[in-house]
Amino acid sequence: MFSIRNLKGYYHNVMYEKHIRDKERKTLLEEANCYFNEGVSPKQGNINDYKNALYHHRFSIGEYKKYKLASLTKEQRDDVISCFEMNSIYRKFVHDSVRKVFADKARCLKVFNKWVRRKWCLVRETSYEAFVNLVTSTDCIAKPMNGECGRGIFKIKKDDKQDLFSLYEQCVKNDMLVEECVYACDEIEQFHPASLNTIRVVTMSNGTDSVIVGAALRIGAGGSIIDNVAGGGVSVPICMKKGEIQENAMDANGCEYEKHPDTNIVFKGTRIPNWNKVEEMCREASTIVKDAVFTGWDICVLPSGEVELIEANAMPDIGVVQFASSNSKKSIIKKAGMDLLNMNLLKLTSIWSRSYRKREK
Repeated sequence: MFSIRNLKGYYHNVMYEKHIRDKERKTLLEEANCYFNEGVSPKQGNINDYKNALYHHRFSIGEYKKYKLASLTKEQRDDVISCFEMNSIYRKFVHDSVRKVFADKARCLKVFNKWVRRKWCLVRETSYEAFVNLVTSTDCIAKPMNGECGRGIFKIKKDDKQDLFSLYEQCVKNDMLVEECVYACDEIEQFHPASLNTIRVVTMSNGTDSVIVGAALRIGAGGSIIDNVAGGGVSVPICMKKGEIQENAMDANGCEYEKHPDTNIVFKGTRIPNWNKVEEMCREASTIVKDAVFTGWDICVLPSGEVELIEANAMPDIGVVQFASSNSKKSIIKKAGMDLLNMNLLKLTSIWSRSYRKREK
């Protein structure tokens, strides 16, 4: 039964969304003005066209460039998910209890330990002797527990001559997670051997069943040890039916690459080994955490053919799997929501069904 409490809750949610929209609109418009004032070609769009994209879907100027919105028809543009829209969905459906599980990297590795074979330690909970034993027996990667987009990650080589006690203190102070380095199979590693190139798979789940709504291979560039697009890497969509790369890669600015910019290896035609194991892992793992509707899985296919879970995210960047016309657009997420959750996500969230056409005076 509808109650005053429900009405207050609805009003609070509406006003909260409005506050966020109003605040971001000003910032996004300022960024766009700076971009177009620098002088761009007509093919790259114009400020008036960008305003339409902003007011309808809250696209940032970065997304406007990355998805080449200036060249898309209205129907094509309407099917692209903006970061703002996706974050609104997350605020509605990703509970705090779920966020806490995935935000804690160490806890996440424990929850999904079935697919974690590498050695690791949370340094603040590890003795100095155990830390030394790990970092001198194998090459390791150190990650800040609260890090995002690959920021703060560095490599620890077992043969490096360094002050291990100072390194230990540094890792404790910066709350680092230290993991044994793993290496991808040749088909994936060849594109950029300096980084661990991972497969990002996005799933939706109702706690019992799940569906994969998009997948992409993330590859490092420029000698970087991270594969994040935000850190200079590239992303290339994976055809989910075949587990094969059938399109070009893209960077954070929407620049296309037929070949990897460093190794000149062609992307199209590459098959992901044991793609069926990747799918099986994601579908099984996505039902472990109760109420985890959306999950982004970062997976490595090992030389042995087994799959290794690197990280998992409760609010994945949808842009990574959205470059291709067939990947993870509104129509797919809407269908997944209706099939799995018996609800129309678009209507319930009032995000994609509500117009942003009201313009500032």
